[in-house]
Amino acid sequence: MASIKGSIVLGVIKRAKREPGVLELLSPEDRAFVTRTKIQASQWYPMDLMERITLAIERVVVGRNDGSLLWMFGREMAKVQLTGLYEVFRVMDDPQRQIERVRTIWKAFYDEGSWSVWRVGDRHLELALADTTTSSPVLCLSAGGFLEEACRMAGGSNAAIEKSACRLQGGDACRYVLTW
Repeated sequence: MASIKGSIVLGVIKRAKREPGVLELLSPEDRAFVTRTKIQASQWYPMDLMERITLAIERVVVGRNDGSLLWMFGREMAKVQLTGLYEVFRVMDDPQRQIERVRTIWKAFYDEGSWSVWRVGDRHLELALADTTTSSPVLCLSAGGFLEEACRMAGGSNAAIEKSACRLQGGDACRYVLTW
């Protein structure tokens, strides 16, 4: 089973507690986790639990699960993670080098999956997330938002990312095309 680092879980739990109606959408077990567990930033937690909580937040905030909030979560995660404890992974003024570091950054927060990055042209990369047992919109869309924001933070102010393939739709990996 895939796991996610507590430093990410903390933000999701805070948001779940802050949004009226989220806790009511959760199962009794998930609700107990959100309200009673003291999250440790350095510990690992089940990814499927975080997916259920994140989708409940999206359902309350957006009114449906369309992925828009998940993308935003990924962008927020990049801002928090690349300016906080893991700022050592941040690269200034070089979007390509920043995105190439995703391989290392990913391993700090997720216990499975691997990234491949290919330079296609000037200001144009293709990326693939493979080797995961988990396929979920939470993982897929928040990763896209993270990549887009990480590129912006490294100087790619016109960063734009598109998904070109998805494991949820039968692809061998979640694939992205990033330009800036």
